[in-house]
Amino acid sequence: MNVRLISSPVVVAVLLFAAKQGVASQQSVPIEPGSMAPPLAVGKWLKGSPVPKLLPGQVYVIEFWATWCGPCKEAIPHLTELQKKYAGKATFIGVSVWESNEDDIAPFLKEFGEKVGYALVRDKVLSDKKDRLDGAMSDTWLKAAGVDGIPSTFIVNKEGKIAWIGLPSKLEDTLAKVLDGSWDIAAFAQKYRAAKRGPQSLKECYDAVKKGQWAEALKLSEEALSYGNIDANTLKYAALFKLGKLEEAKIQGQVVLNLFKENWSLLEHFARTIVEPPVLSDNSDLDLAFSAVERAYSMMGQWPTATTLAHVYFLRGNHAKAIEILERALASMTSELDKPYREKFEKRLEQYKKGT
Repeated sequence: MNVRLISSPVVVAVLLFAAKQGVASQQSVPIEPGSMAPPLAVGKWLKGSPVPKLLPGQVYVIEFWATWCGPCKEAIPHLTELQKKYAGKATFIGVSVWESNEDDIAPFLKEFGEKVGYALVRDKVLSDKKDRLDGAMSDTWLKAAGVDGIPSTFIVNKEGKIAWIGLPSKLEDTLAKVLDGSWDIAAFAQKYRAAKRGPQSLKECYDAVKKGQWAEALKLSEEALSYGNIDANTLKYAALFKLGKLEEAKIQGQVVLNLFKENWSLLEHFARTIVEPPVLSDNSDLDLAFSAVERAYSMMGQWPTATTLAHVYFLRGNHAKAIEILERALASMTSELDKPYREKFEKRLEQYKKGT
């Protein structure tokens, strides 16, 4: 038996793509722009000619939608126009995902079916439960790409690679470039990763603070700030303070006060961070916390600013003022939604009255 080595990268890419499209398993593998597109996994073709699999040499636009999604419906005319404009050059497929009730699809098709000028399919549901939200493509496409909202659109280029991920309203210019070969996937992938990494770095920073991993929190706060997450300024202060870098923390504290001076919510959160575990300690800067929450309270004189202001007063030794403010805050918490918070602060009020 003669084995012939394949040296052409193009041929290898095509064969890999074709092989992947034939894989029956629907395991979620992380994807991003530049990744090979996952296979189609269709539960039912709702409109248009069936496409058994994505073929190399063709461009596809995969649009994820749901019957309950208002913006998805608003995108239909634009997508229909683009399918008409690029007929024969790109194939549009709308994939219904996250449907809590299969019975909603038929009325949707009756109302919108004639207005849709491209193929529509139902995601392959992973169980036989009618209200099952998870599907094969929502898993291997959306979840794998870190996408948690719809509408969401993927462009698959002629090599079978994901060229772009975004909103349908931003599709047209990119699709034209993908079709003429001028689209830079690598440059877009870099921007895409940064857009995803920004929120993730902030989340990881919060996690590090909760765990008391202060060196890691400082590192992650710097990374989050590099992506424009201004909330990370508070976490940077916390990390500097807990690492004993008090002069740097003092400077950072003033940065936070100036930066957040028109935002009561961020000021309150900053003060609360200072006076609550795991940041609170014997040498916590209560004056800094007071400056932040007093300004927040002047802009928004209700809880949560009131409860945090009361706590700062208590920690500074003015128990009577703390009790007065907290009682006033509790009296304003009349909504049913406030109930869990009322219970928390009623217990705190008891502690204030006991002086503990």
